[in-house]
Amino acid sequence: MRFTALHILIAFAAGSLAYPSAGLTTGNAQEAKFVELFRQPTRDPANNHHLVFLGPPNGTHPEPNEHQKRGGCSSTSQPSCSSSNTARNDICESLITELNGDAQVAVPNSPRQICYEGDAADSDDNAYCCVSWGTAVNNLEKGDLASYAATITSQCTQNGVSGKFSSVPLGPLSTCSEFCTSSRGDHC
Repeated sequence: MRFTALHILIAFAAGSLAYPSAGLTTGNAQEAKFVELFRQPTRDPANNHHLVFLGPPNGTHPEPNEHQKRGGCSSTSQPSCSSSNTARNDICESLITELNGDAQVAVPNSPRQICYEGDAADSDDNAYCCVSWGTAVNNLEKGDLASYAATITSQCTQNGVSGKFSSVPLGPLSTCSEFCTSSRGDHC
């Protein structure tokens, strides 16, 4: 029994270190951690890369931000770019390719983030590019995320990719949500 418990502890610790860190502070200042919900191999199985789906545990959801509460979505808004938490351009391009390649594939309500896990570069360990959205979106499809990720990837490339839309419409019901692309394994 001791042998089994030790192996489980080691496996849990190794698994925790293998994925991007994931924390989110909600509007009411309670901290909810994102957890890995599931992963999918990319469309090119030869590269051994994955899409990692993260979201709040137990179906909990953060409070909507002020833009989401009062509306004000704009599909023509421009992203605000950041020099923090920058992802590698090649990894973000791979993420966009994956999202576009499976554009009609549904994303369940629980995930709030999809990360492309590629290979770490020799000079850094930055193997992730992530898209995050702040609101549960009914009937969301991967393709709904691709155009905003592509806009950030093309416009916010100062030393890598990092940017955020404050409030954009997502999904067939145009649900207002924050949206960002970066290397970070937690929300915007």
